[in-house]
Amino acid sequence: MLVNDQLAVVKEAQPSQDAEAVPDAEAEREEDESVGPAQTPAEESNVKVPKRIEVHSIHTYVALYKFLPQEQNDLELHPGDRVQVTDDSNEEWWKGKSGDRVGFFPANFVQRVRPGERVWRVVQSVAATRERGHMAVRESQICVGKRDDGEVFVKLSSGKKRGLVPAESIEEI
Repeated sequence: MLVNDQLAVVKEAQPSQDAEAVPDAEAEREEDESVGPAQTPAEESNVKVPKRIEVHSIHTYVALYKFLPQEQNDLELHPGDRVQVTDDSNEEWWKGKSGDRVGFFPANFVQRVRPGERVWRVVQSVAATRERGHMAVRESQICVGKRDDGEVFVKLSSGKKRGLVPAESIEEI
């Protein structure tokens, strides 16, 4: 059964014992049209209901790899570049902005930087054992993660890899 709430939003409600006593939204609409233009509860009570604004959030990403443009509208990327992704509707090629440049780039060449996370560059390669949750990294590799003061190991991610990396082997960029 469909019902109207106070803000004229039609919701689906569970049928109740009194279902026959409550007219459905379609019947109400037909009755209102026969009298004149329909008014919403907000118009009747002079309450201003804000218009819905479509907000497409723009996320910040960091380039993991170098990408040289193949086409005129491609975006050149270098490891560590920050990218504002403006269109991720295609799985393989995204559109974004880096500095004053705009263009397309491979989606798997960047990694999202979430609030509170920082971007790191590996300054010393580390071979790691997976059973302890460590991650092997190579010099100049770009990683993303959070670090608390005094931590000896930092939980980082780089592409599809995740794990612990010694704090002494990375620098924030």
